[in-house]
Amino acid sequence: MTGVETLQFESALTLQSLFGNDLGLLKILEQELGVRLTTREGWLRVERSDEAVDQVRRLFAQLEKARQNGVPIRRAAVIPKTENQRTYVQAIQEPEEMQRCLERNVIEIAPVAYMRGLTLAGSFIVLDEAQNTTPEQMLMFLTRLGLDSNCVITGDQRQIDLPSNRRSGLVEALQALRGVPGIGFCHFGDKDVVRHKLVAFIVSAYRRHRGAGEPSEVR
Repeated sequence: MTGVETLQFESALTLQSLFGNDLGLLKILEQELGVRLTTREGWLRVERSDEAVDQVRRLFAQLEKARQNGVPIRRAAVIPKTENQRTYVQAIQEPEEMQRCLERNVIEIAPVAYMRGLTLAGSFIVLDEAQNTTPEQMLMFLTRLGLDSNCVITGDQRQIDLPSNRRSGLVEALQALRGVPGIGFCHFGDKDVVRHKLVAFIVSAYRRHRGAGEPSEVR
C-alpha cells in the first residue's frame, strides 16, 4: 500500500542538520529504502509503502533525539584524492581542536580589516582569497596568531584583483617566509582540482584558443 507523509521540523536549518546538509545522503536513503523524498523549508515529504515511510519517520525521529541530546551529526570525512590534497589535509589537521570546534559549532567570519588589535588564541584560522591582501594587511594578519592556534592561508597568484601598482601580500609572504620553521607551503596543480570531467575539456579548449597558460578564471 502506497503511503505519503510529511514530516515537520523546527526549522529548515534543523532539518538540514539531520542529514549534514548533504542531499547526496538523502539520495542514498531513497535507494536503500525505496522511497521518494522531497524536502523544502523545514519539512520532508516521504512517499512509498507504509512500511518504508514508517522507517524514514523512525530514522529521523532518532536523529532528532540525538541532535537534542547534543550528539554532533556530521558529513562523512573529506577524503583527499591526490598527493597534494593529502599533503594539504595533513598540514591543517589538528584533530582535538577541530573536534572541540565541531562540537561547540564555533565559527566566526570577519573581514581582514576588522582584525587589527586582535589576538587569536586557541583558534583555527583560515584566510581565504589571500592574493588580494596588501603586504600591510598580510603582515597584520600573520601577527594576530596567538597561543595554541593554527592558521591556513589560501590564495591563487593568478587571481590577483589589486590595482596594478599594488603588490600582493600573498606573493610577498611566499617569498619572505619560505624556510621559516613551523610554516609549510602546499601548491596545487590542475590535477588537484576535482570538478565535473567536462571542466578539463573546457580548460584545454581555452588554452588552445588563447595559446597560453591556464585561463585566469579557472581555479
